[in-house]
Amino acid sequence: MTSRQRPQTFRELVADLYVHSVSFRGLSRILALLGCGVGAATLWRDVQAVAPSLAPDPQADLPSWVEVDETWLSLGGAKRPVAVVLGPQGERLDLRLSGPGLDWANWFTDLAARGVQGLTTDDDPVYGPALEAAGLDRQQCAVHMQRTVERHIRGLDKHDLTHRDRVLLPILRRLARARPPEAGPVLRALWEAVMQGRVRLHPEVRKLLWHLVERWHELVRSQDHPRVPASTNRLEGWSGALRARFKPRARLK
Repeated sequence: MTSRQRPQTFRELVADLYVHSVSFRGLSRILALLGCGVGAATLWRDVQAVAPSLAPDPQADLPSWVEVDETWLSLGGAKRPVAVVLGPQGERLDLRLSGPGLDWANWFTDLAARGVQGLTTDDDPVYGPALEAAGLDRQQCAVHMQRTVERHIRGLDKHDLTHRDRVLLPILRRLARARPPEAGPVLRALWEAVMQGRVRLHPEVRKLLWHLVERWHELVRSQDHPRVPASTNRLEGWSGALRARFKPRARLK
């Protein structure tokens, strides 16, 4: 069955799978199992045929909670940062050229006007003030926090640590992974004891403890609200697939 013979509904199905990050090669293999032999290059052409109608409506209402992250894409022969918004089902809701020139607070305010109440993001400092200015809640990506904690611990010189430091670090690592909401007051009490001089910690361990204390309320929001995504991992996967699709010739060889 040639591309011209396939009905428009088939093209729309292909494009819908494209939006939800199914690669052209993967989709070709799926269709082959169903007895429909269609090459990846043909699927790519089908997507181009309906892509304009799939562009996000910049005025459409948005879900109350979305995922936001940045990725780098090759646009016009140059790598450009692009901010991406995904909805509850992984659907692409908005794309915006970002980088130093983007007014994040203004963009977040626009998202809020369209119905967004909160975002799941990584721990990039640019998000904090902008979200506060827009009056939006935040869930910090749990996976990013785990990576941050692991990197911090790996960077410590173990010979400089006291016994108390060595006992506390595995506890902080486990808390970053499990994110029990009830741990917040305990961490805050420990920090107050450190500030009062009743508990002495290595400066880098103190820094890690404060990093968790300061962000704990945003890190555990998803624990009490199942509709809130705990991480931006799905969006990172979507961005990776999108980067690959911006090089169709390389993928279709």
